[in-house]
Amino acid sequence: MCGANNPCPGDFSDEFRSTALDMHNYYRRLAATGWAKTGDKYAKTAAKMVELKYDKDLEKKANDYVTAGANCPTAAESGAAGENFFKTQMFDTPHVEAFKEAMKYWWTPLEKSGFGMNEPTYTDAIENGDLKYAANILHDENTKVGCAVKTCAPQGILVIDCRYDR
Repeated sequence: MCGANNPCPGDFSDEFRSTALDMHNYYRRLAATGWAKTGDKYAKTAAKMVELKYDKDLEKKANDYVTAGANCPTAAESGAAGENFFKTQMFDTPHVEAFKEAMKYWWTPLEKSGFGMNEPTYTDAIENGDLKYAANILHDENTKVGCAVKTCAPQGILVIDCRYDR
């Protein structure tokens, strides 16, 4: 993914990057094959769902945001589509484990309630609600993802930010 001839901008491990990519693609595969639980049923298959690729430029956007100040940010930068943000007070959690928790946090609202429609579209209700993050993960036009993580022990928080190309 990254290496001596292909450096990534963030100061975290390739294991974190691989986990971020693999988990995104795992949940996308669930949706693509009709195995994504949405409330009391399963989602329709998503034939246009493609596997995401990891993108260093998107990682840089996320990393620039989480490292911009001495303190960690406490909310998403834009609040719009194309960004998933996670904050936890378990700041001493290893980054890979923290990412797994972030994915659970982002995915659980979909499992509990679903989008509530046959053909979901990105509406203001989704953008401003609990389903925003699952919608970003599942956006069928996304082809790339890049994530960053930062521990801010003085604040007692750890933050994760992921960016998408759509």
